[in-house]
Amino acid sequence: MPMLEGKVDAVIGVDTHRDRHTAAILDPNGGLVAQLEIPSDQAGAEALLGVVTERAPSRRCWALEAPAAIWRRAGQLPGRPG
Repeated sequence: MPMLEGKVDAVIGVDTHRDRHTAAILDPNGGLVAQLEIPSDQAGAEALLGVVTERAPSRRCWALEAPAAIWRRAGQLPGRPG
């Protein structure tokens, strides 16, 4: 991950879906630290944050996939980059 080299200790990627999300925690070299599937509700979010806190406690970067509908709504927010 040359772009993030020396800046983060872990990258957390989340592939979002309606009912369940898949998440992976990677070390700075791209090695898999943890992978999990969680429900797409509050309990799932709390479970993910618990694993991230335990397995990647320091500098981290999140990469979230979001459905087009979310990006369309985000584009309607005031103050968005133009």
